Amino acid sequence: MFPDFLGIGAHKAGTTWLDVNLREHPQIWMPPVKGVHFFDHPSSTLRKRLFERKDYQKAARGQVLQTLATFPRDRNWASLSWSLHYWLGARGDDWYRSLFAHRDGCVTGEVTPSYAHLSEERIRHLHERMPTIRIIYLLRNPIDRAWSNAAMHLRKLPNNGSDRVSDDWILANLGRQKMIDRADYLRNLQRWERHVGRDRIFVGFFDQLERDPAGLLKAVFEFLGVGSTPEFIPPTVAVKRNAGGPSGVPMRFRAILARLHHEHIAAVHAHLDNSYTKAWLDSATDYLATESAATEAAAGAR
Repeated sequence: MFPDFLGIGAHKAGTTWLDVNLREHPQIWMPPVKGVHFFDHPSSTLRKRLFERKDYQKAARGQVLQTLATFPRDRNWASLSWSLHYWLGARGDDWYRSLFAHRDGCVTGEVTPSYAHLSEERIRHLHERMPTIRIIYLLRNPIDRAWSNAAMHLRKLPNNGSDRVSDDWILANLGRQKMIDRADYLRNLQRWERHVGRDRIFVGFFDQLERDPAGLLKAVFEFLGVGSTPEFIPPTVAVKRNAGGPSGVPMRFRAILARLHHEHIAAVHAHLDNSYTKAWLDSATDYLATESAATEAAAGAR
């Protein structure tokens, strides 16, 4: 059975929170790993599955090791079989479908943030095989999302921190086309809408996750058609998942990020037109206005 829903992104917009809380629902079944990465990586050689250093391949190997570590205690043959098949199985539509073996009474799905910016061809392929698929797309202010993503990578550096590398290095990463594409929410949404239909796409907002996580999760459950009354909301729903360090875009990068993303923010606001996207647009406009005023003041002082 193919899954009933996909969480497609965006990166650093609450997808780990979504994954963790969906797993808590008794009417939802999800693979043991977050990020199956099938539609963005539909095939790979056995050598790559064994040795490649990409995160999703390392996660597959890690899942097997974790299952083997608990096997002497729980003797869970089904879990071991699934993990080995996930790691070593030849990727293809049949392999992907087999990951979601029929679960009586359960809605099935997975969360892979990279799916948001799949190509038109891949979305068409996906929809042909899963014509009733439901899509969950969590969005975050592109300026905050870009900085959160950059900060995550900075924390992984040996020296750990934006104060240990040059601003030019940071700016080069913030301006990478991959980072720009991830913030082009309207283009991503329109590709999915053309094939799946707007009514089968749930758009949620990181802003609501921060202010009312229970309300956001309830809306997701309603969209998926599973129980959404208070007893289905986990008591840990407000716990932050995979959170970074201190939040907030440093002042010196705000106007730069606003210039990079203002057009995308304006476009998605025109498409969705709600209080969240309006707040994003207002903040980006304010960053640019502040920079302009500072430039004029500096010119006047000369």
